[in-house]
Amino acid sequence: MTMVMDSAPFLVLVNPSSGGGLAGELAPYLVRELNRRDIPTLARKSERPGDITAEVQRRRGEIAGIVAVGGDGTMREVLAAAPPAELPITMLPAGTANVLAAELKLPKRPELCAKMIAAGHSRCFDVGSYRCADQPQAAPFLLFVGAGPDARVVSDVHSRRKGGTLGKLRYAMPIAREIFGYEAQQHWIVLEDGRREGPFEQVLVSNVAAYGGFWQLPGKVRMDDGLLDVFGFRIRNGLALLSQGIRGALSKLGSQQDLQHYQVVRVRIESEAAAPIQADGDPGGSCPVDIEVQDRQIRLFLPADSPLLSPEE
Repeated sequence: MTMVMDSAPFLVLVNPSSGGGLAGELAPYLVRELNRRDIPTLARKSERPGDITAEVQRRRGEIAGIVAVGGDGTMREVLAAAPPAELPITMLPAGTANVLAAELKLPKRPELCAKMIAAGHSRCFDVGSYRCADQPQAAPFLLFVGAGPDARVVSDVHSRRKGGTLGKLRYAMPIAREIFGYEAQQHWIVLEDGRREGPFEQVLVSNVAAYGGFWQLPGKVRMDDGLLDVFGFRIRNGLALLSQGIRGALSKLGSQQDLQHYQVVRVRIESEAAAPIQADGDPGGSCPVDIEVQDRQIRLFLPADSPLLSPEE
């Protein structure tokens, strides 16, 4: 779909702490480039978690689109406001992993981001939702939900965070602790037909093909097929965990006895004891967790040469 710009402004939402301050540095250049293309803007910086969600809700019906300057967590805050599916959204990546930007091949430079927005090519993608037993309502996710070593690493990183930004180096020691101090914890996948598959030491429910932006999952994982891809990994010890990580980074997970793959609309993850989960790289609660996909619920800008665009878009 090609968008026709109107006089309503684009809401530029900035997470100034993303990328060690990179988001705050890039935002003025993006605003300038959009204005040069006669696209009016309304820029807002967040000061605390929840500010971005509140701003999107406050501006409902007043804006032509949204640009999030930050990382995947910033986009998830936008998503939490449940923006209407017809409202086009994008991000100028300035976070730690920038998984969404890598998945959609979004431009990293402000002038190229503005050029993409001005071209107006967009399409709708799926959104996931998850709800833990202790949550009053479901929460959205765009990328993935995991239970197992990945969730424990995320929990470790955030529990030790004392202000500042989350750079990739902050994950090095938690990953090392997980590998060398590995303790297997069992999880089960409950499918839509009631089958209970497992046990697995790691369960990943993904809406994207590249976990973490570089760890390639097997099969044809798409953000627009109305399905979630569920992967169950059997990981007996720390060496097996390291091996899985290397195979994923080399795109060699493929078919193996220690990996099962399912495609679902909804799924439940259970565990033998209270086990943390992560959602889009942030702590998300604990098992059991119910997860489902919502077909084509968010409209995202794409580069003009994106293979994800159909001819009419």
